[in-house]
Amino acid sequence: MMDNSNKSIFFVDKLEPILVCNNRLYEFTGSVFRKPTDFTRIKNDEHNLEGCKDCQKNYEIIFSNLKSRFDDL
Repeated sequence: MMDNSNKSIFFVDKLEPILVCNNRLYEFTGSVFRKPTDFTRIKNDEHNLEGCKDCQKNYEIIFSNLKSRFDDL
């Protein structure tokens, strides 16, 4: 079974052909996304999304922004 925890995604912004010794190569310019792995999850039953109004507000803002971005695809 493959471990996908360090899997990255490369987003290509620009693709440019270049000639090297009469061979065509391609130069990719872009950015990389990788899931963060350097965090520690803290369990706190007293502070959660269901009970915190500020967390609910932030969640709605983030959800709305992501939804509108993906609805356009």
